[in-house]
Amino acid sequence: MKKQIVVISILAVLLVGGGVLLLMNGKDAVARAETRKQATLTADQANAVFQGISGKVAEIKVEKGAAVKKGDLLARLDTTETDLQIRQANVNLELLDVQSGQLDPKNPAAKGMLGLIDKQQQQLQLQLQLLQVQKVRAELTAPMDGHVNKISIKTGDLVASGTPAVSVQGDRLYANVYVNETQVQKFREGEAIPVRIPALDNQQVSGKLDSVEPASQFAALKMSGEKGLADVNMFQLRIHVDSTGSIVPGLTMEVNLNEIVDR
Repeated sequence: MKKQIVVISILAVLLVGGGVLLLMNGKDAVARAETRKQATLTADQANAVFQGISGKVAEIKVEKGAAVKKGDLLARLDTTETDLQIRQANVNLELLDVQSGQLDPKNPAAKGMLGLIDKQQQQLQLQLQLLQVQKVRAELTAPMDGHVNKISIKTGDLVASGTPAVSVQGDRLYANVYVNETQVQKFREGEAIPVRIPALDNQQVSGKLDSVEPASQFAALKMSGEKGLADVNMFQLRIHVDSTGSIVPGLTMEVNLNEIVDR
């Protein structure tokens, strides 16, 4: 009988001890989640499209994987017809100048003709401006610094306005982490943020806090407090880091709030 009591007592102690350990581990996990914010790194993506113009692709200036700077030429549409229209408009302007020079502005009979020539010249100047805009639109340029990760067109293709042509992946990566209204006081837009990459032996890199915005999807989040349940406003932090050979999209980024200086 005494043996049974001893065994039961030991089991009870083990159960209670195990429960306490589980509770402590659970609290530690929650505490870590509260101070260590993790998110997946994503690359900025932008599609370069021909805006306000359609036509045949005459030339593609880049290859997949090529490094580009914002404004670099990616592709060009055939502008043969536009170039001819520009030449014709310039010839017509020259002819009108010749006609205008042959008329005597003091001659009442010539005033009407001079007025008509002036209107024709204005129309041609407007036409030339529109044609020059078409020439600019026919050149597809990189929307940001980065690398070409997809080319959806080929030479000779007929493309419509607004059709995605070349996709550029930015050199910077970003991740969104969420903090509560108390934690957000630690952060200021534009400042450097220490960031760790768990998959790379917790390698620390410097990130930049690009934006701090209210996270509406978490506005109704409830959490327990000393006086019951209270509404807690959450904030989204967008943090950018530079992409390198080892730091690539898909890796987990971690921000340890304990490493951020209180304000």
